[in-house]
Amino acid sequence: MNEKYGTCLLTTSTTYLKAILEVGTIGSIRLSNAAVRSMLANHHGGVIVNISPTLAISGHFEGAPYAMTRAAIVTLTKHMVREYGRRNIRAYTLMLGNVGIEATYKFMTEEERLRGAQEAAMKQWGEQDEVAKVAACVASDSFSFATGNIITIDGGAVMSSPG
Repeated sequence: MNEKYGTCLLTTSTTYLKAILEVGTIGSIRLSNAAVRSMLANHHGGVIVNISPTLAISGHFEGAPYAMTRAAIVTLTKHMVREYGRRNIRAYTLMLGNVGIEATYKFMTEEERLRGAQEAAMKQWGEQDEVAKVAACVASDSFSFATGNIITIDGGAVMSSPG
């Protein structure tokens, strides 16, 4: 098992796959359901901002099970829009590339950090505050008709990758 990214799909144990599903997918669904219940109770609507890594759409050969569970977040966002949009509940998915946070850095060597920066077209890591600004923007009334979007914050990595 690759301790950083998960395992190959063919060698993933059912126990490990269930654990990934429980946290990455079921946890997100439970949190979204709780938020929707509250929004429905207050009759004012609201905004759900889901977070998922870009590898959910680009894949990762050593982390296929994790990528698959995170791809479900896009489906969750679509469901929230279709089911609750008429109740003034909006939903978005922010797809994050390499965003520099201590939790990420502490498991990486300097070489891995440099290689991660090179994955983006902009050749740098993203900043946490940029993610917060995008989340605040989609949650604002200024973004109210653009519900259901997947917004990629990755310095152009997905769009500039071969294939």
